[in-house]
Amino acid sequence: MQSQHIVKNRILGQLSADELKSVQPWLTPLELRSNVVLHEPGDAMERVYFPLSGMISLLAVMQSGEAIETGIVGADGLGGGDAAITGHAFGQMTVQQDGAALTMPRAKFVDAYLAHPHLRNLVDRYQAILLTQAQQNAACHALHSVRSRLCRWLLQSQDMIGRDTFS
Repeated sequence: MQSQHIVKNRILGQLSADELKSVQPWLTPLELRSNVVLHEPGDAMERVYFPLSGMISLLAVMQSGEAIETGIVGADGLGGGDAAITGHAFGQMTVQQDGAALTMPRAKFVDAYLAHPHLRNLVDRYQAILLTQAQQNAACHALHSVRSRLCRWLLQSQDMIGRDTFS
């Protein structure tokens, strides 16, 4: 995997040369296709996803099958970062917008997370951002109209994928 592709992900792009060198052998490219489920709720987390482009939705799925988006992940972060802590992700991860990602086996990610304080700090800070995003989404769903929520989602999606048009 060439470094110029890796740095398209903001987490990986902030790693030192030594940190990047230690994780690089475990990164595998993945084509992200809309509506593909990357992780089912309650399943053990097998892989961590570092998007380079596109967008992954984090969904809370109810027993009835109904789902609500609690967060979105793009090239600014990673999907499954909570795996380092729990081994499981609470919700479902589904590709929302086509793109590309790098994946890493969970066990190798945990090893890197524990071995590299800078990576751990980046991941922990990103997980805090996802929590804040989920809290904001909950407030918006409770207090704002469908039109206002759609506008927020469109603007977030535009920021996430870096394009003015998307499917």
